[in-house]
Amino acid sequence: MTSGALNQEWAVPSATLEATGAKSGLPRAVQITYFHDGLDTITVASNYGGPKHPQWYFNLIAHPQCQLGGKRFVATEVTDLDEYERLYALAVQVFAGYRDYRATAAASGRQIPVFRLAPR
Repeated sequence: MTSGALNQEWAVPSATLEATGAKSGLPRAVQITYFHDGLDTITVASNYGGPKHPQWYFNLIAHPQCQLGGKRFVATEVTDLDEYERLYALAVQVFAGYRDYRATAAASGRQIPVFRLAPR
């Protein structure tokens, strides 16, 4: 896992997300993919289409202040349906696998969350 810079092992941009644990309050770090929408960074909590959200989803909901690639952000889950659809379509352009992840997650009744990370 690299801290911050583009990870050349992935086919899409990835960086280390640093957040506070939802239950523990302890620092947590995980490698995630992202893309940009204007000045904001967008990330998709796909969990590879699994039936549950990844743990970092709960961390961002509980503690929205985070760092990605060493830069500070405030995370907001995208809940507006039109904005969600627009961003998810962009995500599929960045990584086509998100299309399959969405179908797999939907089969288990889960909608994959999308987060907007605004610089702070």
